[in-house]
Amino acid sequence: MRVILRSCSWFCLGAFAFGQLVSPNAAFGQLVSPNAPERRNAPTNVTGYMTDFEYVDADMLHGGTGPRESDPIDDANESLKRDGFSCLRSVHVSWNGAKGSAQDHVSVHSRFAIECTGDCRGVRYLPRVPATIFLFGTSRPVPIVDIKATWFGGSNFVWQFTRPSGAEPEPDVYIHQWTSGKMEGGPGCRAPKATAVDAPRLEAPQAVPRSPEQTDPYAPSKPVPAAGTRAYTGPPGGSLAYHRPVPPFGEVAFDGLPLVPLKITCNDRFWSYRLEPDGRGTQRLVLKSKLATVQTNAIAFWAVTR
Repeated sequence: MRVILRSCSWFCLGAFAFGQLVSPNAAFGQLVSPNAPERRNAPTNVTGYMTDFEYVDADMLHGGTGPRESDPIDDANESLKRDGFSCLRSVHVSWNGAKGSAQDHVSVHSRFAIECTGDCRGVRYLPRVPATIFLFGTSRPVPIVDIKATWFGGSNFVWQFTRPSGAEPEPDVYIHQWTSGKMEGGPGCRAPKATAVDAPRLEAPQAVPRSPEQTDPYAPSKPVPAAGTRAYTGPPGGSLAYHRPVPPFGEVAFDGLPLVPLKITCNDRFWSYRLEPDGRGTQRLVLKSKLATVQTNAIAFWAVTR
């Protein structure tokens, strides 16, 4: 097993300026302003807020009636792209009764779009992270939370969610992370849609840390050809991330990728990659550090090529 990781580094830093921002008025979890930040039509600095925020999207505000050319999450994604952000990954909220949570990580500066489907009335959320936080309120079609880490190397944190007791079924909530700077070939940052025919479900690839001496440093980076003639019907792509220290020239392995030709996108300034069978009918992506120093973020995107 190899261990590798490097944080996004300061090269990923983007501009962080909103112009005129609304100052927070929070003390011991009590909001002084009669207008909650999530209902203001402007960004609000909510750093230090201890109260959670109500989930509000464009459909809720406007009744969600009539045909739409796009969903609120699609409009929000387009605005994030225009602002110079790139989709990094998505996490899913797990519910236990009326409480939900999701593990997440911010390296330097990210914006998080919250997408809720189903009965989302009364859903509330709060990112428990030591960082500078801005909430965009109703100025965006879905809740957008801008988080800028205050600790070198970033922070792991937890999203806390609540919903009305007894409400069934539980809402389906995804949190999509967008990073400052351009990245090609990333995931779509959208909740998967159900189809009439159930596609085979792949387990999320797991990062397997390894030591540098266990690998051939001159191994070629080439994709594994598709096996058999059966058409692939699984997910078209996704994101992979490992947020722990990786030693110099170390490697991180992600198992469980589909055994079909894949396009891999990563920061080739810091990482090389190769694909290899993992012995379970799927294939493994191995990211190898090019640096003689410790890295703390290994991030890659994969997409099926036809």
